[in-house]
Amino acid sequence: MSVLALHAAIRALMPTGITLYVGQAPATAVAPWIVTGFDAPDITTSEAAQGISKTGTLIATIATETEDATNFWTEKADDALFGVAPVLAGWSVGALIPGDRTGPYPAGMTATDTNLRFQVTRLGYRFTYSRTT
Repeated sequence: MSVLALHAAIRALMPTGITLYVGQAPATAVAPWIVTGFDAPDITTSEAAQGISKTGTLIATIATETEDATNFWTEKADDALFGVAPVLAGWSVGALIPGDRTGPYPAGMTATDTNLRFQVTRLGYRFTYSRTT
């Protein structure tokens, strides 16, 4: 089973009620939205240089029209993800733990109807994982 199946299982935990995109939002996206991606994993090895597990990071970038809305969706993402361990056959996955965070801050893109900059927060959620089959 591919690591992409693991990524899909983690993305399925994202909060509902907001548009979700993988990788990047299209130019026609209407706020609010969340873009998800994954950093390349760190590998934990034993003293014999055997791979034990990997540490991945889900990156969730939230874009809204106001700082309050960005903070609202940040809280919703935390409620949906913090401490949850995805279950997927063939994998052992640890709980998602909040990591690096930035924002909210005004992004370099603007809403077409208000000409105001979107407010953006970038959230990281770390997790460990290894294959069991």
